[in-house]
Amino acid sequence: MLLHEDDHTEEHAGAAQGSAETATSEGSHTNDDNIESQAKGKRTDNGVIILEDQGGGICALVYSPDGRYVAGGTEESEVIIWEAQSGNEVHRLTEHEESICSLAFSPDGREIVSGSRDETAIIWNIEAGSKRATLTGHTGFVYSVAWAPDGRTIATASVDFTVRIWDAATGTQLSSRDDHNTIVVLVAYSPDSQLLASAGADYSARVWKVADGELVSILDGHTGIIYSLAFSPDSRRIITGSDDGTARIWKAESGEELVTLREHAGSVWSAVFAPDNQRVLSAASDGTVSVCHSFSGEKLLSLEGGDALVNAAAFSPDGERICTSAGDNALRVWSSRSDQPLATLEGHTDKVGYIKFSPDGNSIVSSSDDNSIRIWDLRRFIAAGAVPSAA
Repeated sequence: MLLHEDDHTEEHAGAAQGSAETATSEGSHTNDDNIESQAKGKRTDNGVIILEDQGGGICALVYSPDGRYVAGGTEESEVIIWEAQSGNEVHRLTEHEESICSLAFSPDGREIVSGSRDETAIIWNIEAGSKRATLTGHTGFVYSVAWAPDGRTIATASVDFTVRIWDAATGTQLSSRDDHNTIVVLVAYSPDSQLLASAGADYSARVWKVADGELVSILDGHTGIIYSLAFSPDSRRIITGSDDGTARIWKAESGEELVTLREHAGSVWSAVFAPDNQRVLSAASDGTVSVCHSFSGEKLLSLEGGDALVNAAAFSPDGERICTSAGDNALRVWSSRSDQPLATLEGHTDKVGYIKFSPDGNSIVSSSDDNSIRIWDLRRFIAAGAVPSAA
């Protein structure tokens, strides 16, 4: 989910009120509504796959861990699953009553969880195309969902001020915390699945033990809303990006602020660690993209992300490439060691909101306000040094 100022200021009448939480389970079955009209992906001459039949704007976009599927959540309350290789629609899941805010695949890629403005999260079985469990109890929009890397738990963050942890197998709620005392907009698991981080509209982040929901630390220092939250590969540190123009690196278990990166004059939308644990990437609304040393804070690289606002930035799984999307509707792919772009991917006709590398790093999926999703085969473009167009 791409978060903006207006999203964070919404209040909910039922916020911070406790209630009994349950999970409703359904048997595996195929929902006929999901298979009536399965759209085919359109492939351009240069191999770009275009998915155009979303039935509404895309609010969330993810690749499955095995690279087999791409999933999108729409403003029209649907979760759509496509085959990544063909672009063919596999399922259109329609149980939610409001727009989708967030998606997360299970580590084995067999299931996906969706968080919605209808105050629920739903676990779906991909093969069957059916709902397995509904996570109920939140009294506000479910802004963010995350699936633990060990597959055992799911976390949700909500407008109702709470962070909740659920048993992924049964859908039973394991813990609920309301320590933020405000809207909670992001959750992220540590790679070792031992810790969960959350960020709220109170400009702070918190770290919890997954096992019992105990509060471990508070990351306090930002003076604006936190838009990005991610653990380091070794689970020891956290990076946050904020509306205050900074990215900050913290010690996860103590909350100590280790490094403050002041490379941007605009809101930091994206801030992530490289897989090597030595570098961090940050991108901001002023069009700047920086790579810095994760321990010293030294700037290693500055990239020109395009005209005006940079909407997203990501490292490839091996850390050797970076993709950015900017206000000129194009994607740019860079070597993470150079300030020269390897390829400029053109074809979207409106703002690009989400970009994701495939698990093998050979493809990128992007979604745009032009109501299309595109899957780009980087092997075609980078080998040729091309500036491809997929109009």
